[in-house]
Amino acid sequence: HCGRDGIEKARQYRPDVIILDLMLGDMSGLDVARTIQQDAGFDRTLLVALTGNDSPEDREKSLDAGFHLHLAKPIGIEPVREIISLLQG
Repeated sequence: HCGRDGIEKARQYRPDVIILDLMLGDMSGLDVARTIQQDAGFDRTLLVALTGNDSPEDREKSLDAGFHLHLAKPIGIEPVREIISLLQG
């Protein structure tokens, strides 16, 4: 729910994948992604945007912010498989 808390948790745990909602209470998920991308410790972290907004402009904004994938809610199993395949390959 809180971008700043998410950034701190990510710095603490250094996950392989971060699935991040773009609509957060204190800052946008795009800003969280930009902050994470500036930290060299996340060079190998896969960033996935999760949002209800799926226009071409929304996708472009996600990629520009540093996300690797842009998923529209609700997601099914195929996007999850895509994430797993990206991690394995």
